[in-house]
Amino acid sequence: MKVYYSAFLLLVLFLVHPKMVYPQWVPSASPDASHFTVFNSTYLFADAGEEGVYRYNLKNWSLLNNGITGYIFCMTISGNNIFAGGNGLFRSTNFGTNWTSVNNGLTDSADVYCLTSIGTNIFAGTFFGGVFISTNNGDLWTPVNNGLPSASLIQFAVNGTNLFAAMGNGSVYLSTDYGTNWIEKSNGLDGGVAISTIASYGTNMLLGSGQGVSISTDYGDNWTQINNGLIDAGYIRCFAVYNNTIFAGIQGDGFFYSTNSGADWIQDNNGISGLNSMDMHCLAIMGSNIIIGGYYQIWKRPLSQVTSAANDIISTPHEYSLNQNYPNPFNPNTKISYSLKENGHVKIMVYDVLGSLVRVLVDETKEPGNYETDFNAKGLASGVYLYKIDVTGKNNVSIFSGLKKALLLK
Repeated sequence: MKVYYSAFLLLVLFLVHPKMVYPQWVPSASPDASHFTVFNSTYLFADAGEEGVYRYNLKNWSLLNNGITGYIFCMTISGNNIFAGGNGLFRSTNFGTNWTSVNNGLTDSADVYCLTSIGTNIFAGTFFGGVFISTNNGDLWTPVNNGLPSASLIQFAVNGTNLFAAMGNGSVYLSTDYGTNWIEKSNGLDGGVAISTIASYGTNMLLGSGQGVSISTDYGDNWTQINNGLIDAGYIRCFAVYNNTIFAGIQGDGFFYSTNSGADWIQDNNGISGLNSMDMHCLAIMGSNIIIGGYYQIWKRPLSQVTSAANDIISTPHEYSLNQNYPNPFNPNTKISYSLKENGHVKIMVYDVLGSLVRVLVDETKEPGNYETDFNAKGLASGVYLYKIDVTGKNNVSIFSGLKKALLLK
């Protein structure tokens, strides 16, 4: 009898040991949010359509609609001002407790569908009414639509001072002068497929649609699908980024993440129940937590659990690649990542624009995997530098070579 009892105890200890319990998402009730907006890791704001605006402090939700009328579809933050857009545009200077209408200059019939800010410049995208800019905290709005088509705006994304606009007709436009002029950046996209979300990832751009995830590593000039591991390349609803990890919410399929710039995706729905076509509306990083917003429910989890799980997974690349350095521009340090699908001798060299060798960053044999190396440009002058990777196999036969530009600004 003692033998069976001891065996039972060992089994119980094995099953409940902390290291043996797989981390799970913790659910709780919430508003039906379309997007999350985080303020200084202190508050999470949710735009909830006809319900208005909610504020969350990791414990409780508060409905904050004093001064708001109509639906709310989007939010953004500029300094200590919070803006909410929908059937009109509203501003709060006291963390959402009170709201003031700030519609001067906006087209009366156009609903505000997306908001973002670059410094003190605030941008409002409307439903078939174009883009508007305010440089005075929303007191006056001016249209900035030169080059934009007559289509609804789905979402903005900011990369440095570059402003991207995802359009309802399946196209993407870029402005490098705060909305004054727009240029189409849709090469590689299927114009017949609606875009659902767009986000920046270092110097890269991510785009979600009914065809999965696409990435651009050249500021939108070209887009490439990266759907390995996604279920049926589902309808991407939202992105969040933390360091080198990309998180994605997919309609009906749940939560996915990638640790290699989207080359491979891993599903992690443990603890998420009741998935349906209405779930996975939004994602946010709030302090040390990652939060998923769904249909009247959120799922919360310590960010360290997800990133630890990601680091424990070894994913062998399917191809060779040399990635754009990050940050770029940089001063004086930047990181260069690359992937090897087979064993090989790797050499990474940095040249100036005259072709002179200025650094050798890597010169050794490596196994298949994803790697990252540092480039310290201390002692070098500002300007454009070229970094090159050469991978050789048996008998010193070249099997991969790549070249990219980096901009040093001191």
